[in-house]
Amino acid sequence: MNQKSITLNLIEFTNGEAHPYGNTLGRETFNKFINHLDSLPKAYVVAISIGDVIADSSFMREAVISVAKHYRGEKYFYIQDLNDPDVRDNCHYAAEAKKQPIVAWCGQDYTILGPQPSASNLTLLEIVLSKQSVTTAQVAVDLDISVQNASTKLKKLVEEGYIMRREEVAESGGIEYVYAAIR
Repeated sequence: MNQKSITLNLIEFTNGEAHPYGNTLGRETFNKFINHLDSLPKAYVVAISIGDVIADSSFMREAVISVAKHYRGEKYFYIQDLNDPDVRDNCHYAAEAKKQPIVAWCGQDYTILGPQPSASNLTLLEIVLSKQSVTTAQVAVDLDISVQNASTKLKKLVEEGYIMRREEVAESGGIEYVYAAIR
């Protein structure tokens, strides 16, 4: 399967409105995102660029976070260009309300928005995000835990929407799962 990454600029889905607010406009924007993404079946990793948009938490919940939740397990989402601290807070509140975590990236720095993983899984998540990609065996060594335990924890982080998993050919010639930051 030929999968690709795309970037969607939020302002292009708000009719150029730089200060969108509320549930109604959020749902309209959600529908525009869905229609666009459904026309791009090979889009696998989706960056939503916030840019200069200043939006309230209701809009962010309905427009951005709902899209990530809608495609959970099918497409992987992250946020970029989230420069305003108030908008970052609004995104966090929106992600909390939807129980949909999403990572916001700024260069190599990241912020986990929405629900936070358990303390033990947070350490593992931070390893994946800082290294960008890991294998189960690498994590088991890094955390001094069994491969089975590492595998279970990594799968949980994928299911919850914090990271993604892809298949690669292992050095042995078999299939190996690689767990990666969504970006």
